[in-house]
Amino acid sequence: VDTLGAWRGYRVAIRLAAGNDSVRGYVYAVDDDRRVSLIAQEKGATLVFMEQIVDIQVDKNEYVTIEELRKRLVPERSTASVEENREKLLRALREAKLPIEELSNGDVEVAGSVRVHSPYTVCDCESSVPAALARVTTVMRGGALGERTCT
Repeated sequence: VDTLGAWRGYRVAIRLAAGNDSVRGYVYAVDDDRRVSLIAQEKGATLVFMEQIVDIQVDKNEYVTIEELRKRLVPERSTASVEENREKLLRALREAKLPIEELSNGDVEVAGSVRVHSPYTVCDCESSVPAALARVTTVMRGGALGERTCT
């Protein structure tokens, strides 16, 4: 298997090389550079490395939007808590002198290559530029926005 990127949001059953292990869930995120995918399950998520995959079955009738999967994976937070995180994020990025743009949908774009979604923790960042993503998450951890384990 080269990538699961085309199946983001679809329910999959993946058989792994190690033993007779399998993973069932929805394809949530794919990192083609690191050749790893995050599969959202009923409780939490599992990282699957492409080299481990022996077989994959895709249920083309079972699709969930990425936003719905995010809601399943990320516990609800109070509006005050989310706003507090957003303010901490903006403060930390400004102190690090990183260029930021506050987008109309509430996301924060950093240096034109990293997006941070609500609730604005390191788990809510996405980018196709690994170096930029690493820089932003390092700044965020320094601003106390990385205390949560990403699931």
